[in-house]
Amino acid sequence: MKKRQDVHGVLDCFGENLAQLNKIHLANIYGTLAQNVRGTRAVSFLQNDDRFKRLSDFTVDKIRNTPEWFDPRAMATIVSSLGKLKIDDERFFDEIVNLRQVIVDQADPQSLSNIVWAFATVGYRSEDLFGLISGEWGQIARDGTIQDLSNIAWSFAKLGHKSEELFAAVAGETARIVKDGKLQEISNTCWAFAKTGFKAEELFATVAGEHRRITKQGNTQGEQAK
Repeated sequence: MKKRQDVHGVLDCFGENLAQLNKIHLANIYGTLAQNVRGTRAVSFLQNDDRFKRLSDFTVDKIRNTPEWFDPRAMATIVSSLGKLKIDDERFFDEIVNLRQVIVDQADPQSLSNIVWAFATVGYRSEDLFGLISGEWGQIARDGTIQDLSNIAWSFAKLGHKSEELFAAVAGETARIVKDGKLQEISNTCWAFAKTGFKAEELFATVAGEHRRITKQGNTQGEQAK
């Protein structure tokens, strides 16, 4: 299903196989839609499609009444897909907030990263959710990829959530962020620190010291994008 680009076919598949769906199928459906529905107009058509409305209702009903049917990774995939589509389904985002303790207790840094990124992308602010996630700063810094760190820092800054411990933990990973991070990841991380006003002298000094490599990388990406 992930490779299937027929949006109408995917929506029909949902309706025809409702009784056989599991959390992986549902997450794949949302992932496929996020990958193949592009542009404001296309998303608007999708939201007005009765099949998508049934899909949304089914998802909200499942997470509200039988949250154990999901796991944090499946939830994160669905939330991330809604973020990519820029669909602010408050019902679903509200339920994610309600399940924040279970999610934070069980989720890995990648799932947490996908969740906060989606919340920031659609502009849904939640002190309760972000406050719990910030308390996982040790695990995030230890086990998170550079992309995870970048996304989490960017999301917190985008929504104005401040956490000194979290940002200090991200800053503590300066060496690998600058050494192995992609240009966009480095850029987003620096923007997050500048936006929130957290001091990260080592981060900015290290980035400045790598300006030639970073500039070259940026030029290479620009050439590839032409």
